[in-house]
Amino acid sequence: DLYLSLDRARRKALDAGVPEEDVGQIGSPRIRFFPVVHLARAFLKNLTQKVLEREEAAMRAVRFSSTEVMELRALFEREAQECIKEEQQHDKEDEPRSLGTVIRLLGQEARVPISRVILMTARIGARIKISQ
Repeated sequence: DLYLSLDRARRKALDAGVPEEDVGQIGSPRIRFFPVVHLARAFLKNLTQKVLEREEAAMRAVRFSSTEVMELRALFEREAQECIKEEQQHDKEDEPRSLGTVIRLLGQEARVPISRVILMTARIGARIKISQ
C-alpha cells in the first residue's frame, strides 16, 4: 500500500536525522522531499533484492560456483557499461530529467544485446546455440 510505504519512508527519514518539519505528518497524503528520497531508496533496495534472489536461483539451476558467477557478472557488467556509454552518446545529456526518470534509470537492470552476449561467451571459450 502506498500510504504505508510513505509512512515507512517518513520514519526512515526521521531515523536518519531529518527534522520533523522536513518529514511531514505520518498518515498525510502530502509528502515532502526527504521522505521521497527514502521511498525511492526502499524501492531500489527491493528491486536489488529481487535481482539477487533471481541470480541465486539461476546459480543453483546451472550449478555455477559463486566465484564463477562473480566472474560472469563482471564480464556482463563491463559489456552493459559499454552499451550504456553508446546509448548516452545518442541521448541529449543537457536535458533535465524528472525524479521519476532518475528512479527508473537507477532501477533498471543491466541489459545487453544478444549479439554482445554471444561475443562475450566466445571470449571465455563457451558457445551459445540460438534456436527458436
